[in-house]
Amino acid sequence: MSVPLLPGESVVCSYECFANVAHNSSPGKIHLTTYKLCFVAKPDKPAHNPKLGCDVEAACVQAPLGVIAAIDTDFRNENAPPPLVKHVAMIIDCKDFRSIRLEFEHRKELEALAAATAPLAFPKLPADLFAFKYAPDRSSDDGWNAFDAVKEYARMGIAADSEHWRISEVNANHQICSSYPTLVVIPAAMTDAEVEVAARFRRKQRFPVVCWRNKQNKAVLFRSSQPMVGVFRHWSPEDEAILRGAVDAMGDGRGVHVFDCRSSSSAAMQTWVGGGR
Repeated sequence: MSVPLLPGESVVCSYECFANVAHNSSPGKIHLTTYKLCFVAKPDKPAHNPKLGCDVEAACVQAPLGVIAAIDTDFRNENAPPPLVKHVAMIIDCKDFRSIRLEFEHRKELEALAAATAPLAFPKLPADLFAFKYAPDRSSDDGWNAFDAVKEYARMGIAADSEHWRISEVNANHQICSSYPTLVVIPAAMTDAEVEVAARFRRKQRFPVVCWRNKQNKAVLFRSSQPMVGVFRHWSPEDEAILRGAVDAMGDGRGVHVFDCRSSSSAAMQTWVGGGR
């Protein structure tokens, strides 16, 4: 199987080895590219855990170089007596809590891979990052179509979950909130008229909208500005309806968290100028 490459990405080196991810050991080949480490298992024994980054159909484990937190080596079994198998190992600890162990028959292969990986995973200069080498073909793209909101919402599974969410054009001309996109995702039960009323209760009319959704566990990230509560403790049933719709879409609400990026003193002072917490 060939290694899938991004525009501007190239293979640096490849070696035969065994890969051990979460106690699943597979023989195959490790490929170092300018963007990632990619282990491709042999067809007779593929890696098979999608939750750990394994692609079942491609039988490969990928770790982008930017995800690597540390690289270590293990030479304890280099001269192991029979019936133990002689090998040396390279341990890759990732920032996403994965630990990948690569076992080689010869020390020189491990040392060559480690020496080639280190400067790519831990570059000294920002200009050495793969982001500056990434080169998609944009010859026929003027930039205006680089992002498609409908496709992005579909990728997050919002279009398929029409029972809980819908894509609204209530802000089609940025008439409600100038800093929000023209298409926003709101709870399916909310009408555009209710959203317009709810927006008046938020600073700069930044009403709660969906900005990210996990397609697997359906967790949703909302954003909004502060509510205009003030010293008289104003409230808005329409604003509460948006939040209630969000909670209902995510289950019983026990996993809902609200993060206020302001300091407690700043939040308290805002109540005197019409804001709140």
